[in-house]
Amino acid sequence: GINAEYGIDFQTAIPTLTHFAIAEICRIRDKSCYVISQNVDNLHMRSGLDKEKLSEVHGNIFTEKCPSCGREFERGKPSESIGMKKTGNLCTARKIRNIRCRGKLVDTVLDWEDPLPFDELSESERRCSDADLCVVLGTTLQIQPTGNMP
Repeated sequence: GINAEYGIDFQTAIPTLTHFAIAEICRIRDKSCYVISQNVDNLHMRSGLDKEKLSEVHGNIFTEKCPSCGREFERGKPSESIGMKKTGNLCTARKIRNIRCRGKLVDTVLDWEDPLPFDELSESERRCSDADLCVVLGTTLQIQPTGNMP
């Protein structure tokens, strides 16, 4: 095979053929396909995988979230912080009566001491419990609790 290239930054990383294959399987299988990722690199989204079919349990370096309203914002460049810290951007989501939320956005990448996001973890556990088949790729299953899911 081809040796992996190390030292690629998040901005220039590109999805592999495996990422594209997973996205295509999920497109064809529609509701019966779901991806649980511990990677923060955004490569599943870049491959065309629908966000509704993806749990990123460790976050996404290209996503900011508003703690006030819960809205997520995909960015074209990676966050400069990790650990769910404020990014300096304000939420532009509209609330009741067309008023902007203006909550202070935070990055979504977990630091070691951060708890896993409840919604992502709950959906991942539910999908694994309901699945007839779990295909596990690119992991040693050593990181818990996701390593115990399938």
